[in-house]
Amino acid sequence: MADCSLSYETAVCSALTTALPTDGAAPEWVQLLPVGRFQPNDGRAGWVLRDVSKVVAASLAAAPKGILAIDYDHAADLAAPKGGMAPAAGWIKELSARADGIWGRVEWTKAGASAIADKEYRFISPSFLHTKDGIVTRIVGAGLTNRPALPGLPALASFQGSTMDPILVAVLEALGLPKTADQAAVIDAITKLKDGSVTATAAAVPDPARYVPRAMYDEATMALASVRSNLTDEQTVAKVEAAIRDGKLTPAQRDWGLAICRQNPASFDEFSRTAPAVFANLSRELLPGARWGGGSSNKLTENQLALCASMNLDPSDYAKNLEA
Repeated sequence: MADCSLSYETAVCSALTTALPTDGAAPEWVQLLPVGRFQPNDGRAGWVLRDVSKVVAASLAAAPKGILAIDYDHAADLAAPKGGMAPAAGWIKELSARADGIWGRVEWTKAGASAIADKEYRFISPSFLHTKDGIVTRIVGAGLTNRPALPGLPALASFQGSTMDPILVAVLEALGLPKTADQAAVIDAITKLKDGSVTATAAAVPDPARYVPRAMYDEATMALASVRSNLTDEQTVAKVEAAIRDGKLTPAQRDWGLAICRQNPASFDEFSRTAPAVFANLSRELLPGARWGGGSSNKLTENQLALCASMNLDPSDYAKNLEA
């Protein structure tokens, strides 16, 4: 059972319905599985026993001391995992690969033999492992039962409920499918459900309280971007002009300052905060409305004014010295 490619079936398909002798004698040999394909009467696809000898060898190799247990109503599979008892009705001491399937030689317990003699049980069914494709790999045990699943076979078979994953059961119920549904039916139901959901979504009229037309959304997005751009540019111009007024930049550096501020506002803000005001006099001279009242200083070039600012000279005195 450690092999993840195998799934464990708890006698749900109990392969053999060997009717016990009517004289009450417990049979020494019972058929456990028929060769070829066998199918329960509950609608499931069934299983296949191919290599009889290989299955016999695998079953004995995996069984403790090569002995398989026969319990009552598959208690080892259904009751024991929940803490219940699973007493043995008999022990399969030998398996035989025959032309019609796999047979087991049973040593019955007193209680098991008595149950058969008193006709408390009339059938036996095996528990076995199989691949995802339904190929039987080995027998793990058997159980006495009174609900045969395979009509027409000369042996014991129980119609137990499957130990199906509860999540899978819930999924089948949600899809409106029976527990006997195969993989194809499940996939088909899910596909139809998905297709129906997509169709309904595509055909539905969008809620105007939650959705807007794409064209309206794009228009609003562009308008908002334009407003943000204009607002940002106004702030950029204001920052650069403030830097010029504060003597951090010369008027000739205005375009450079705008480019830097647009590209990296944080860096420009840091520059404005920490840079010395070496061009304070220059900015007062050249900014509109910030002249010192005329005079010869107005005739100085930008470079001359920058020189005055860097040397802390009065532009008017510097201009007078030039004229002299």
